[in-house]
Amino acid sequence: MKLDIEYTKNMLQVFADSEKAWLGFGDLYERMKVVLDDDEKFIFHYKLLCDDDLIAAFSEDRIASEGVTLMRAGNYVIGSAFPLRLTKNGVDFFGALNESEILKKLKTIPTAAFSVLKSVGISLLESYIKKQAGLE
Repeated sequence: MKLDIEYTKNMLQVFADSEKAWLGFGDLYERMKVVLDDDEKFIFHYKLLCDDDLIAAFSEDRIASEGVTLMRAGNYVIGSAFPLRLTKNGVDFFGALNESEILKKLKTIPTAAFSVLKSVGISLLESYIKKQAGLE
């Protein structure tokens, strides 16, 4: 499955829009079903966010990737009450994706690795902020 950077931004947006320090896994799942009713796409992107520590379990005795379980029959079990939070890395990457010019540039990078997109996005955001602050 290919990475959809816009979909990733939409997932992080759900956390950014929350009034709480945490978000129930089920809330994230339901909000993203409104964007696109595609469980495979949701799970693929959710696991990427977990892999790169952009989101984490709110409780330190759990890990975020526990929110989705693949059963032997090939179906998924979604942990609806599972509390999640946006990490510092998640806030940083969302900041980059939330700038329309940065998002537009990242979309032009063909089939880049997720970690490369994250690194480039944050570097572009740093440059953008420096220019805005008159430091460059």
